[in-house]
Amino acid sequence: MWVRRLVLAGAVLVFAVLSLPLVAEEVLSNQSVVKMVAAGLGEEVVIAKVREAPRTDFHLEVDDLVELRKAGVGERVVAAMLERNRPAQPSPQAAMEKSMGISSIEVSLRAGEKTIPLAIVRGTRSTAGFLVWGNEFVNFQGLHAKVRVSERRPSLLIRSNGVTPIWVHYSIGKLDVDKKHDVRSLKISSPRQNFKGSYMSPDTDWTVPFEVAEEGEGLWRITPKEALPPGEYGWYVDPFTGLQGGGIFDFGVD
Repeated sequence: MWVRRLVLAGAVLVFAVLSLPLVAEEVLSNQSVVKMVAAGLGEEVVIAKVREAPRTDFHLEVDDLVELRKAGVGERVVAAMLERNRPAQPSPQAAMEKSMGISSIEVSLRAGEKTIPLAIVRGTRSTAGFLVWGNEFVNFQGLHAKVRVSERRPSLLIRSNGVTPIWVHYSIGKLDVDKKHDVRSLKISSPRQNFKGSYMSPDTDWTVPFEVAEEGEGLWRITPKEALPPGEYGWYVDPFTGLQGGGIFDFGVD
């Protein structure tokens, strides 16, 4: 008897779970923007929402723009909507690399209203310790990145040629400043993780969890899940990911 009751209870639980409404991913539309403006939310708040929404469905033909203006949507908000709708334009080099099956990305840092292109920096490897007790690092010359921001949750805008998804073989690395050797170091293997990162990802303690949002075809926004403490960071490319492998698009947070 108790077996039948247990089976019945399990069936009821499964039915209840399957009956729960699915939570749809938020899609920001023209109506959503008008609603926020009508509610009295400031331009900065609305613009931030436009930029950070996981998905958008903006209609921005001439008549749509006129309707937005009549509804009281300001020029800066409309400009942010237009920018979000703009398709990514791959560079000639990226198009060539894609045709050859070579992964490549272009990275910019977005902080506030500023978008700053980042250059890739190459590193050299070093080890500390002995055999299986050792740690392996990638070292980048200089104690500080040239590009620096004060915003604690800056976003990375990444244009990809689509050969390798940007969430595969890439990570936000936390760099340790080594004043003695004038380098910033990223640990990529350690005994703790059984050398999981020897050839691929950095040590997980040296990375930052992030959120991924598709801005448009071939354009992605990467945002740290939490505020970044002051320090040195970068978008790290695993060694075997195309011609950029082993490099980092570095930046600093003050």
